[in-house]
Amino acid sequence: RLNQQSHLLTELIEGAKSFYLQNKNPQESTVSGIRVVDKYTVKIQLTGAYNHFLSILSHNSLGVLSKSAADYYGSGLPIHPIGTGAFYLNTRKSNKLLFLRNPDYWKRDQYGNQLPYLKEVLVYAGVFGSKEHKLFSTNLTDLLFDLPVNQLPSAFGTLQDAQKGKNPLHEVYIRPSSKIHYLYFNTTKGPFQELLVRKALSLVIDPVQICTVDLNGEGSPMQGKFIPERNGYRNELLNELPQKSAFTSEKEKIQLAKQYLIQAGYSPNNPFPVVNLAVRGGKNSVAATWCGAVQKMLKNKLGITATLIYSTDISKQLSNAKIDIWRGGWVGDYPGAESYLRLFYSAAQNPIFFKNDAVDSYYLTSIFERPQSALQALAQKLCEREIIRNYALIPIYTEDFFVLHKLQVRGFKLEESGLVDFSKIYLKNL
Repeated sequence: RLNQQSHLLTELIEGAKSFYLQNKNPQESTVSGIRVVDKYTVKIQLTGAYNHFLSILSHNSLGVLSKSAADYYGSGLPIHPIGTGAFYLNTRKSNKLLFLRNPDYWKRDQYGNQLPYLKEVLVYAGVFGSKEHKLFSTNLTDLLFDLPVNQLPSAFGTLQDAQKGKNPLHEVYIRPSSKIHYLYFNTTKGPFQELLVRKALSLVIDPVQICTVDLNGEGSPMQGKFIPERNGYRNELLNELPQKSAFTSEKEKIQLAKQYLIQAGYSPNNPFPVVNLAVRGGKNSVAATWCGAVQKMLKNKLGITATLIYSTDISKQLSNAKIDIWRGGWVGDYPGAESYLRLFYSAAQNPIFFKNDAVDSYYLTSIFERPQSALQALAQKLCEREIIRNYALIPIYTEDFFVLHKLQVRGFKLEESGLVDFSKIYLKNL
């Protein structure tokens, strides 16, 4: 159970679920559906003909690890990763991780040069705000990731600093991502078991205002869909559903939302209860900013009080029975719709917060059909339509990645998933 992503595989491989439930030791026992054929071959027997299995294996947490390392480190293996990557973890102190070049790395560039180019990579983790800006401006770092739009001015420094040559020469790298931010409901208990209640909240929470006003233009608002239109995916079936833009005024939307609440049984004699909204972030985070905006919208438009619960421990919040709404952030494990649809497939949830027979059926159809077939594409689109039509979530926005990098950094490329291949990055003196 050292792998916290084991849920991705336990339902798919023969014997994996019973192996996990019995809490067997992988150093003493083996999964019946996994067999080592030879030094370079592993044979895996699946519980079904899943068309997305190879894609799942590309997940960055599912690499094959060294058995010698597992024998040596035991339960300490997660903090002593041993793999076949371009770099290896040399030291880990507080928020600093030092990775050194792996001389035995297997890959070369197109000209036959051994990768990686860099001798070492120093990563600062968990550093925010003015501290990360200082690291960048004083040339202690060459790359600055996850910079919110509202912090761009402070990151660039003052005009006086620029005139004195204090600001390092850099570029701003902006990349549309496949990361979504959304609210999802606990539909297993409490007020959000009722579809009309979920519809009411969806009407009054305004993603456009959140992006333009509260987040100062960061991200692109999502309305009526939650799978980003990347890599050719586009769901025309969602056009059949009523859109917020169909309303002539904000007042009309609020009136209809109040009617839904009345139909759901809420009135002055039976007021709507206080709800708990899990932010899944700190009080000064971007998530806290837009969740605070949601809190005000619910209070001002429907008179609903929402209490914000702050925590970075996702597993603890998911298991908290008192939570009614969660703030979610998700980026697909790999390109394609499946990794988004899986969020609302009931057998993949722990604990279960949303269960719909039609959603489950369409999802299963989509993963058993021939890859890239018309039937698979249709099943995925029908599944997304059912998720939206049943208001399992309120999509808020897709996030753009903002990265500052020094001009001497070359070969930098950021994927839609946010992953960076450091093996091809090099520094060039200016």
